[in-house]
Amino acid sequence: MTFSPRIIASLLINRDKLIKTKKFKDEKYVGDILNAVKIFNDKKVDELLIIDKSIRTSNDGPNYSLIKNLTSEVFIPLCYGGGIRNVDQAYKLFKIGIEKISVQKTVFENFDNLKVLVKNFGSSSILFSIDVIINNDNYFIFDSKTKKILNLNLYDIIKMAVDFGVGEILINIVNLDGTLKGPDLNIIKKIPKVNIPIIYQGGINSVTDIISVLKNGFHSVAIGSLFVFYGKYNSVLISYINESDRLNINKNISINV
Repeated sequence: MTFSPRIIASLLINRDKLIKTKKFKDEKYVGDILNAVKIFNDKKVDELLIIDKSIRTSNDGPNYSLIKNLTSEVFIPLCYGGGIRNVDQAYKLFKIGIEKISVQKTVFENFDNLKVLVKNFGSSSILFSIDVIINNDNYFIFDSKTKKILNLNLYDIIKMAVDFGVGEILINIVNLDGTLKGPDLNIIKKIPKVNIPIIYQGGINSVTDIISVLKNGFHSVAIGSLFVFYGKYNSVLISYINESDRLNINKNISINV
């Protein structure tokens, strides 16, 4: 099956504030998340990915009140991640309008949790997010909460997630987070060829970068800084690809899954 690649707006929040980081550090306030979501909705983005950075312990759960306010403002696919530990929490999120959940910590704690979520909500509702840090041309899985490298093999973890029925996987490059320095095109060599969408995130700075990533084997692209900052001083400006950019991407890329 052939389709147009998704260009996903990736938003990071801390409580009710939209923020952006650089290399998972140097947190910068961008604005009100509700206002940003309204703007992205008006721009008809392919999908919104919202990750709540404020979740710090296993006792912290999703901010359902905030999420309900967000879902009431959008008519586009919305994926949420942060504090999802069990089926009950996931059920509440789907009930208030989330179309897809992003999970990470709970999967690394116990891979059976991924299987349970897939069984209850279906593969297409579950995104498995993996943060990757590059060190001496080696690719390691990174835990953003503990700031430590996990003793896990990236290739094997992706294979296992696919075997457990996950619908899609996001690869987020820590070294390139918020840098706008361009993507890492070598990581695709470290990833097994699988029959589900693999999303790339990290360093994207132009439509040319988007096309390069897609031509190198990724199915979709998630983008943060490029869609919230403008100019060399990183002034806040919510933006998205225009119609001409979309035509250019579609002309160059044909995705098969």
